[in-house]
Amino acid sequence: MNNMRSIPLAVVLAVSLVLAGCTLPAPPGGGTSPTTSGSTVASVSGRVWDDQCPRPQAGETLTIAPQGCLPDGSGGFRSNGTFDSGEAGLAAIKVALASGPCPAEITTTTDTSADGIYAFADLTPGTYCISIDSTTNAAVLGAGGWSSPAVSPGGLIGATVDLQAGQVISNVNFGWDRGAGGAQVEVPTPEPTLAPEMTSTPEPTATPEATATPNLTATPQASASITVSPSPTFASGDPKAGLGTPTFRDTFESAANWPVYEDDHVKFAITDGDLKMTAFNADHWNGWMLTYNQSQDSYIELTATSGTCSGLDQFGIVARSSGTSLGYVGYFFGITCDGRYSLRTWDGEKYTRLVDWTASADILSGSDKTNRLGLKLDGTRIGVYVNGKLLKEVVNDAYSGGIYGVFVGASSTANFTVTATEFAAWDLP
Repeated sequence: MNNMRSIPLAVVLAVSLVLAGCTLPAPPGGGTSPTTSGSTVASVSGRVWDDQCPRPQAGETLTIAPQGCLPDGSGGFRSNGTFDSGEAGLAAIKVALASGPCPAEITTTTDTSADGIYAFADLTPGTYCISIDSTTNAAVLGAGGWSSPAVSPGGLIGATVDLQAGQVISNVNFGWDRGAGGAQVEVPTPEPTLAPEMTSTPEPTATPEATATPNLTATPQASASITVSPSPTFASGDPKAGLGTPTFRDTFESAANWPVYEDDHVKFAITDGDLKMTAFNADHWNGWMLTYNQSQDSYIELTATSGTCSGLDQFGIVARSSGTSLGYVGYFFGITCDGRYSLRTWDGEKYTRLVDWTASADILSGSDKTNRLGLKLDGTRIGVYVNGKLLKEVVNDAYSGGIYGVFVGASSTANFTVTATEFAAWDLP
């Protein structure tokens, strides 16, 4: 226990966050998860990690941000604030706990473990401030700045957390960018491009929302159609045959791999071996949640059962999602209650349909039906599957890699709920 002291925090963040629907992952992710039934104590935990951004060398000119980086607004790049594959936790970082909103008087501290994890347990319900002082931890952190829960040049940073009785918040994370403050590299302004043709087909859509880590919410509809070049090369049989053991598989026994959250539009919760995805309102919004695993070429599969539904109520898979200056972007493959499927890109502002909503007899339509969705991404070739059957293949090079997850949206049914029982992914050879 340290002596009490007051800290004038340089950055203060209220953590009742929603993650990657948009609003991504913890570290991609935000949100809270009640896990102890009937208990009055609560806990908060998270990770401190080395948020890497492979900045270009002086004199090198790049037109896009390197993997793990975002434009910093001044001609250079910064770390993306996401705990990506290959990044490591930081051990022996002193994390402080204070009672009340930030800034507040510190009541106790703890050191992070070998993998960068810290935890404060047995807390009574109330408001707390979790903070780290980079000057106190300079021997471990070295030079740099904070990338999460907010971008800051260093010094003190904190997050305000409201804990309810029995609640566990497990993703109050802190990213350290060792390259912050370095030399700037010129990024050429991209050539303007023509806007795609707008369509009027109703569909739920989503928009990332700024949070401590990439996160998950929604945004009003804007969508577009483009022409893609089919190049049928994928086999028509079950795509996972012969792939062997999945690189990633989750049957939702816990929320360890997912930043579950709830906002005004959607709720993601993991209980009793199921992932429950609920769209509260028939308002044509998508909400999504991303896990932490990163891949480029992969086959991804989601097995889920729709509840009471109709029309364009929908759910599906998000893939090759990564953070940009507009938020998280990526591919969206989904099916609807009335038996249609589509493949879209989300660029942070609008959807573009690579495959418009198309009816398929291979989709089990209607309420209380279980479907197995598959998305195969091999270079620029993308195949969409339902129940082991290839529905469509397109060629598109919008996104080459990133993390993956799930989405849900309602256009007809309030409180539309989807129950997922398995999510798996295979890296392709």
